[in-house]
Amino acid sequence: MSRVFLTGGSGFLGSRVLERLARGESEVIALDRSGSLKNAQVSTVPGDLLTPDQYRHKLAETDVVVHLAASTGRATRDEHFQVNTHGTEVLVRECVRAGIRKLLFVSSIAAKFPDKTSYYYAQAKLRAEEIVRASGLRFSIVRPTMILGPGSPILSALERLASLPVIPVFGSGTAKVQPIYVDDVADFIVTMLERDMFDGRTFELGGPAVLTMEELIQAIRRARKGHRGTAMHVPLTLMIPAMRAAETIGFGKVLPFSVGQLSPFRYDTTIETNDLYESRRANLRDVSQMLALSFAA
Repeated sequence: MSRVFLTGGSGFLGSRVLERLARGESEVIALDRSGSLKNAQVSTVPGDLLTPDQYRHKLAETDVVVHLAASTGRATRDEHFQVNTHGTEVLVRECVRAGIRKLLFVSSIAAKFPDKTSYYYAQAKLRAEEIVRASGLRFSIVRPTMILGPGSPILSALERLASLPVIPVFGSGTAKVQPIYVDDVADFIVTMLERDMFDGRTFELGGPAVLTMEELIQAIRRARKGHRGTAMHVPLTLMIPAMRAAETIGFGKVLPFSVGQLSPFRYDTTIETNDLYESRRANLRDVSQMLALSFAA
């Protein structure tokens, strides 16, 4: 039986991973920054990723680390680099210090976007990946695509767009997406632990189907309204410079989204297939199932 140290266990994805690990044979210790983790099968240690004195003694009792803790959404540039990059650096250093050899790091498909200008989340995740690769640990990196499910931040944002009388579609709407259901990502992560998949690879994980961003928004519209909506395309060449100017002078927080969060409208968020993905592909939820489960909750 392995002993697992988990960060980010109270988050959207982390809570699903925690539930699965708690039902299994592993002993689980979860870093609990928020104080909200309540699971009788899991030991918790109160603490912050950036303050290793708070959790170092518990980390030393484990064999493998699953690192999901992250700053997402509308966090500032400094918050992204402090938590996603420096936080990973601190954790990796503590793993080396404690003699832990295995680390599973959950990154993001955004790390491979060709232009990450103003997308600090993607920049910070890529730097964190580089830290993990240089650590000397046995590691694997997971890059999920757009994750849907009850409580999904990206789904909530797209639902707001899809519910408007006229749906704004940024750019051409033809960028390809490959959304994946949150429970499927959690199952992939547990499978990696069970198979001891710490061979230095990066696994991109998406759902079973590829569609365009506009098709996804219309699918959300049908799931919520029962019919398609009228779409209006908004040129990105006009939006992005204006939004960058607003962010530069301090008005970023009043915008409904950041320049970086427009990236899925600009670039394909699809995966390069791999053996892990193919091993579970037939059992992955399709988009209609993802939306039905998300909106039924």
